[in-house]
Amino acid sequence: MSARAPLCLIRLLRASDRLGDRDDDVRSVAASCLLPVASYLVERLPEELSRVLAVLWSCLSDMKDDLSSSVGAVMDLLGKRGVQSGH
Repeated sequence: MSARAPLCLIRLLRASDRLGDRDDDVRSVAASCLLPVASYLVERLPEELSRVLAVLWSCLSDMKDDLSSSVGAVMDLLGKRGVQSGH
């Protein structure tokens, strides 16, 4: 991780591990927290992007109900401009 990354962003990335939580509400909040910093993640911390994307796709594939509360937040994060392409 970049030495220039703000401490709060580093904590958010560590919190991104919560995207894989078993609790649907926890996954929803974790994805929602990353939405405002998604473009920063792509631009400034590209080394973290593949890990976050892997967790997001895993989160979607593990969902048993497509109406769960985290689906919208996870899809919003995946759909954020630049996140998929990495730029």
